[in-house]
Amino acid sequence: MANKIARIALWVVIVIVLLPIIALIAYKPSRVFMPWLVGVECPTERICIDDKTRLEQAKSLYESAITDIEGKIGGFSSAPKVIFCATQQCFESFGFKRAAAQTMGAVATVIAPRGWRDYYVKHEFIHQWQADHIGSLTMLFVPEWLTEGMAYYLSDDPRSKLSEPWQSYRAKFAAWYEKADKKHFVAQIKAEI
Repeated sequence: MANKIARIALWVVIVIVLLPIIALIAYKPSRVFMPWLVGVECPTERICIDDKTRLEQAKSLYESAITDIEGKIGGFSSAPKVIFCATQQCFESFGFKRAAAQTMGAVATVIAPRGWRDYYVKHEFIHQWQADHIGSLTMLFVPEWLTEGMAYYLSDDPRSKLSEPWQSYRAKFAAWYEKADKKHFVAQIKAEI
């Protein structure tokens, strides 16, 4: 009996140890939890970067985005974590290819080389804010016009015309936002689910 319990305990330990390793190998976005595995350093608690010579630029984009978003829709329960990739190789090491940036719920955002612009960073911070205040799982049920429209509209994206459906989403959100009760903003969003 003791032998059987010892074998079961050994298998439990093996699964507990191997499962995260397998996840990091098989599901590249999970690398946001340990970015140093792909050569990304985290010189601050909330900013990670693959090219430390661009750290001041990353800090500036980060602080500007936080200030703007919090001024428009309120604070975060915890400050967003961002991985700034100066190279496409870095961005792809997290499993992403074409986007300017990608947000993983309330966990982290990975910025591609072409995403080092204030409106892209704000756009992704809005998605982190949404996951933070509404819940990552609940976000699956929020209409896309609301999540993406909010991100395009409140990020001050300078493009006058977006491709569809993004342009329609931004316009629909803008009309909704004008009538929304800003004091109960999260409740207003949840009412759309």
